[in-house]
Amino acid sequence: YQVGAGLYEAGRYDGAAQVFRKAASLNDASRDAYFNLAQSLYRQAQELLADSAAGGQADRREKIRSVLDELLRASERTRAFDPYNRDLLRMAAYVYRNLGELADNQRDRQRYEAELTRIAQEYEAMPFEIYDIELAREGDGLKMGGTLENLKLAEGQSVRLRLSVLGDGGSVEAA
Repeated sequence: YQVGAGLYEAGRYDGAAQVFRKAASLNDASRDAYFNLAQSLYRQAQELLADSAAGGQADRREKIRSVLDELLRASERTRAFDPYNRDLLRMAAYVYRNLGELADNQRDRQRYEAELTRIAQEYEAMPFEIYDIELAREGDGLKMGGTLENLKLAEGQSVRLRLSVLGDGGSVEAA
C-alpha cells in the first residue's frame, strides 16, 4: 500500500494502479485495495481524456475504454464493501458519461445515458454517506474513525451500521 500510495502521490497513476491491482489479487476481500485501484484508474482516465482532447483521440480510444471499464469494475467491487460511499457513485457516473461520449453508435450512447441516469438517481436517494474511514491497530484492538454525513434522514433517526473486520485470509475476525 505504501508503494502504491507513493506512486499515486507522485502522479504515477498507472504504476499505482498496477500495485493496487496486485494487492486486490492477493486479498479479494480488501476494500482498500479496490478503492485505491479505483482512485488510481480515475486519475489515469482523467489524464488520458485530457491528452485525447489535445489531439490523437483515435490512438487512445481503446486505452481509455479499457481504463474506464476497469474503473467501473473496481468501483462496483468496492461498493460491495462500502455501499454508502458516494465517491464510488461519482466515479461510476464519470465512467458512464465518458463511455457515452466515446460510443460509436446511438444504441450504446443511450445505454450509457440510462446507466448514468440510474447512478444519478441512486446518488440522490442515498440517505447518508460514510467517508474517511480509518482503522488503526491500538494495543490488542482496533481504533476506527470516519465521518457519517446525514443527507436525507430525519434529525435524531437511528442508523445501524455493520462492520466486519477481516483477517489476513479474508475470514471475519470481528463483526
